[in-house]
Amino acid sequence: MRFLFGKVLFILVALLVLLFSFSNQSTVSLHFWPFTDVLYAPLFLVVLAVFVIAFFMGVLYKYITKK
Repeated sequence: MRFLFGKVLFILVALLVLLFSFSNQSTVSLHFWPFTDVLYAPLFLVVLAVFVIAFFMGVLYKYITKK
């Protein structure tokens, strides 16, 4: 039962990510402070990258503070 719940939850999250990606196709410009270059990327890619980075920072924090 727990395995089925995990699969269903994964499918729902994947569908939400796909819907989010299809609805946010506009391009945004990213300016990184010490550099003069500008990076243009789709909005969904920027948001998903921030979520992935935050997830791995949380995993790293839990790994470091694990007793």
